[in-house]
Amino acid sequence: MDGAPDPLSLLRPDRWPAPPEAMTSGDLVFAAVLGAALAVLVTALGALARRSRGRAGSDRRQALAALARVPDLPAPEQLAAEAAVLRRFVAAVAGPAAARLDGDAWLAELDRLFRTSFFSKGHGRRLVDDLYGAGPAEPLGPTLVRFVRSWRRPP
Repeated sequence: MDGAPDPLSLLRPDRWPAPPEAMTSGDLVFAAVLGAALAVLVTALGALARRSRGRAGSDRRQALAALARVPDLPAPEQLAAEAAVLRRFVAAVAGPAAARLDGDAWLAELDRLFRTSFFSKGHGRRLVDDLYGAGPAEPLGPTLVRFVRSWRRPP
């Protein structure tokens, strides 16, 4: 090593990116506000979902309570009372437009909501065929109570 330059000294120096600057207080405030906004949004969405589930349960409880009072009515009025309870229940869970349907469209909507064919193809047809007829209108009774009790919001 008699005067020869050091081979490592001929290499270029490393060029690393500059280290990040420290977070400013503005950055911290922005991050805190963003985190709080996200927390509020998640909480609000959770409360909305719980309220929606609670409202459906409340609608079902109200319908069941009203159906429990139907047998106390005179026999000719029982089917009409059941039909009125169903209209209110459907308006609450599927909207007023669904509750305004009539005839076979009304029965099809009930079949869709309760996931059955009882209304369009079974004894549930009484809600259309017998409700305003001249003959006796036999109520649906426990069958209707069972449908309302087992109702679940469609996915």
